[in-house]
Amino acid sequence: MHEMGLAQGILEVVLEAAKGENVHRIDLSIGKGQIVMRDSLEFSFSLVAEGTPAAGARFAVTELPLVVRCGQCGGENEADTPPWNCRRCGSSNTQIVSGDEFMVDAVELASGRVVRRKSAAQS
Repeated sequence: MHEMGLAQGILEVVLEAAKGENVHRIDLSIGKGQIVMRDSLEFSFSLVAEGTPAAGARFAVTELPLVVRCGQCGGENEADTPPWNCRRCGSSNTQIVSGDEFMVDAVELASGRVVRRKSAAQS
């Protein structure tokens, strides 16, 4: 169950952002290519967050579509489930363009303050 590993990663990011404050909500962007079971992720997070300032935090999840580019016809299209074949020509010679992301976008603290993810341009 890779959700447990993902939950531990989320917790690390959240605790660093919270700096000891209690966490109310965690905003996540998860690409369909991650094939994450949301219920399993939330359960796993509740286990790893127990006894931390993130215990009881709720998730707000934005699901990102998986987009593949075909090496055969050059087309780009969304794919729902593996295998990630091209919808245009049926080729299995595809490459993921987007949709394999997994990001903590924001952490809302109990105080109401929101800590947002920094983009590369803000670094």
